Amino acid sequence: MSPAMNVAALKAQSAEKVGAFKNAFTSRQNFMDYVTVQDTALDRHSGSNKVWSNEDLDPTPPEKRTWRWWNFVTFYLGLSFGNWTLGSSMVGIGLNWWQAIIVIFVSQLISSIAMYFNSRCASVYHIGYPVVARSVFGMYGSYYFVGARAALAIIWYGVQRKWSSSLLSAHGNTLCFLARTGRSKSHSILRSILSLATFC
Repeated sequence: MSPAMNVAALKAQSAEKVGAFKNAFTSRQNFMDYVTVQDTALDRHSGSNKVWSNEDLDPTPPEKRTWRWWNFVTFYLGLSFGNWTLGSSMVGIGLNWWQAIIVIFVSQLISSIAMYFNSRCASVYHIGYPVVARSVFGMYGSYYFVGARAALAIIWYGVQRKWSSSLLSAHGNTLCFLARTGRSKSHSILRSILSLATFC
């Protein structure tokens, strides 16, 4: 195809689009037809292999929105188990107890504001992070951020398990029968394994 024919084809396509745009404002039905998306990524990928939509990715239906304020409180208390040591860590680096409280309060206030804005989309539209990421990075671009979040979750829960099992192991050192059997390395390892298994 010659360059002149390419230019002519582009002009014809442009004229057609301009005509369709002008026609959209002639009636309400024409406008609705113009703004209706005929072919989406979900339409192109529908079928037995539902990559783009499934029960976990769809908006949560009203009958499944059963969480109340105490569910969120207990969820975040359990999620922030590592933060329970913030005060002692800050006192350990040289802050007074009241300075540690102020620093923790201010930092949690700032992070809470960021979390509020970050969770606004999910609380209004009842969709999860993978779906929100699609609106910003596209269908395929969101895979990277979902993978990065999955890797972060693995590391985070690994740290949580380490902290929690260490706590149980420390309590087990004074309460468990293993504490009476001596302090050999094998007993210490066994106590750590039992603590980790108990927490899991």
